[in-house]
Amino acid sequence: MGRQLYETYFNEVNKQGLEIVRCITSPIHISSIAYYTRMGFVIEKGDKRVEGIEIHSIGSIQPSDNRRFLCMLESAWE
Repeated sequence: MGRQLYETYFNEVNKQGLEIVRCITSPIHISSIAYYTRMGFVIEKGDKRVEGIEIHSIGSIQPSDNRRFLCMLESAWE
């Protein structure tokens, strides 16, 4: 079901001329990271590395780090 929701979302934003979709998740959500990468998302370069993975510091917004992903719509669902 999640994949169908993303596919519908990708199709809608693509109709609006957008080429990139981004999402974030916590470094502790290993299953989410695996899910996003299977869907074609890649981890964006961060400002530090944890366990060999790029991490983005959130800083003043929240005392936490996150992993940011992006997906080029032209390569999604191939």
